[in-house]
Amino acid sequence: MPGKKKKFEFVEDRQINIHEKYEIEYRTKQYKCTKGQLLDAINAVGAMANQVEKYLKDKSAEQMNSSDDEPSLI
Repeated sequence: MPGKKKKFEFVEDRQINIHEKYEIEYRTKQYKCTKGQLLDAINAVGAMANQVEKYLKDKSAEQMNSSDDEPSLI
């Protein structure tokens, strides 16, 4: 129906509301992380969605690079 507003809208440059279950579910799917990882990111960089996304991407890349440094068992 035209003119009908959505219940919520996610905007990438706004704060993540950790008190809303639907937002936690959306962000964990969006960033492909666990709730714990999401909350750790928010504690590290604040609740701005774009900063949280960057932090999680950097953390993921860092973990991938560190696994390359481990010696192989062959």
